[in-house]
Amino acid sequence: SYHDALPICLRVAAGEALYVEPSPSFAPFPYPPLFHWLGATATALLGPTLPALRMVSVLSTVAVLGCVFALARRRGGAPAGLIASGVLAAAYTFTGQWLDVARVDALALALMAATLLVATSGPALRGSIGAGVAAGLLACLAVLAKQLALPFAAALALGLAVRAVSRRAGIAMALATAGSVGASVLWLENASDGWFLFTTVDVLAGSPWHGPAVLGFWWECAVPFAPILVLFALGRETRGERPEDRGPDAPEPVSPALALGLVALVLVAWAGRAHEGGVRNTLLPAALAGALVAGPAAARAARLRPRVPAL
Repeated sequence: SYHDALPICLRVAAGEALYVEPSPSFAPFPYPPLFHWLGATATALLGPTLPALRMVSVLSTVAVLGCVFALARRRGGAPAGLIASGVLAAAYTFTGQWLDVARVDALALALMAATLLVATSGPALRGSIGAGVAAGLLACLAVLAKQLALPFAAALALGLAVRAVSRRAGIAMALATAGSVGASVLWLENASDGWFLFTTVDVLAGSPWHGPAVLGFWWECAVPFAPILVLFALGRETRGERPEDRGPDAPEPVSPALALGLVALVLVAWAGRAHEGGVRNTLLPAALAGALVAGPAAARAARLRPRVPAL
């Protein structure tokens, strides 16, 4: 039930432990603590109500859309940013209408989008250690919101490290992520007398695979996002097009960090959906990746073929 978040946040606000031995009166949610910490703050400011917790998710959704706009604008200007944000917003029903409820999903998605924004920024791609550290700290916050952010962060760090020019940023991101996540886990594990890892790792590790979703996930995502393939075809260079005809907003080649980040978003969505209990909120990372591909593809197609905007 969405309403389960309110008593948990009120428990945190009262100073009670979040991760304890399950009992008939209280069983912890198998999620990291960041949403409940922010929810406790929201209830202290706005009152102990469900709308106070939903405000955390609403603001997170706004942050996601802002990050998507900024990410897509790099590869196709403002039109690409607007289209990408619109595609993600249009995926609200496809992903189960979870973005504005009192749960961790919107917060985790916002922090993952912010991590991707920093890790694929110009300074990070030029090897800035500061940008790598900033991306690593954002990745830690994303992991503290939802566990699936950890493999996503690893993919981003690897993408930065494979190129010599950005390797320092990749190493810095990996070290910052590992150090901050490791310190957080040690602190939470010690504060909970060992119940933190049991709740957030052991409980979920026992979840079996859901056979129909292992392959069904790909068809489920392919149907609504199939138009992206059309946009790619329409956005290909025409025969005889000269490089100087591409315009000042022509995107640079996709960096390994961005490519691996988008692939990781899809794979973590697949892993969540393909396990028992994986409902439609697990599709959110895949929708984020689809939006970031669709925006620049549509903008480029529209520039090369002016009739495409109507389509």
